[in-house]
Amino acid sequence: MKRYFTFLLIAVILVGCAGHGRGGKHGDTGGTKHLHTQLGAPAEGAVPLEEYPVLDALLNSLAVGDIKMLVIGDHTVSFGSETDSAAIASRLGVPKEVVEDYAAKNKSETPLEERFDLTVDYVLLSDEDFDRIFSAEDHGGWDRFYRKYPKSAGYIQVSRPGFNKDKTLALVYLGNQRNWLAGTGEYIVLEKSDGAWKIKTRDMIWIS
Repeated sequence: MKRYFTFLLIAVILVGCAGHGRGGKHGDTGGTKHLHTQLGAPAEGAVPLEEYPVLDALLNSLAVGDIKMLVIGDHTVSFGSETDSAAIASRLGVPKEVVEDYAAKNKSETPLEERFDLTVDYVLLSDEDFDRIFSAEDHGGWDRFYRKYPKSAGYIQVSRPGFNKDKTLALVYLGNQRNWLAGTGEYIVLEKSDGAWKIKTRDMIWIS
């Protein structure tokens, strides 16, 4: 059964995750160009290569200040895949086709692979490893998390990107929980300009 964070506005209900146990590989700060293709073809059913540059641009925006590591869920999440495409497109100011592509791709979770080209170290955290950190019946989960992943930006979840037809616009969901009452969920629109993806607009969906 797929699981992910569900939050009420200004209040958090932390939901455990279930999945397969696989540790993530980290990048480095200098020489990891073209990691998307160096590892060969993606595994069957995994996120396609063309989607990683979009996710790279999004995730690198979190690597600021004292942040030295990103802890990313090892599969995508299907947040908002069944919502009204026309309404979301209107609110975000993007063509409806972008939201429709997003919805089609995110009907189910998709495995992420160690293909990110990030400016800081990263780890792909399995749901089982997440559960081991937060499963104790106490409030010490985040203390355990930051002891294991110091100077990280908390726990990050992303969707697959939805594109327009010429692949110059992309829509992604980003969830970032940094403590019990310190989290956000956003729809983020990115635009490709001069060969690089850049964040264009952000739409806050939930906050805790």
